[in-house]
Amino acid sequence: MKHSLSAFAAVAALLAAAPSYAQDAVDKGVALPTTAFDKLNTSLRASQLLGATVYSPDGQTIGEIKEMLISPETIAVDAVVVSVGGFLGVGDKTIAVPMEKLYRGQENRLTLDASKDQLKAAPQYDYGSR
Repeated sequence: MKHSLSAFAAVAALLAAAPSYAQDAVDKGVALPTTAFDKLNTSLRASQLLGATVYSPDGQTIGEIKEMLISPETIAVDAVVVSVGGFLGVGDKTIAVPMEKLYRGQENRLTLDASKDQLKAAPQYDYGSR
């Protein structure tokens, strides 16, 4: 009985301290406060971007996001690699599209304002040694 009371007291002490640890993390800037969650909940997640279809403004399929290119300096997504052209992966090419060129279009779809000619003329993205 004595051991279970001390175990209970230890658990209660940990639970009571948890909010102060969370506040300490927020105060030190290593975690966002819950007040920032509403904005974060409208953010795109990496799992939503990878494999997502990219559309033209008129709703035509342009391609699929294959990769995200993240800046080592800012740790932000600089560009996405989009597979365009081809059919079922045959005859396609990959192009790098600056992240700021993508926007939410009709039906909340990822949209790129580019013509088929612009996509054909875009340089092939070469992964090189990356």
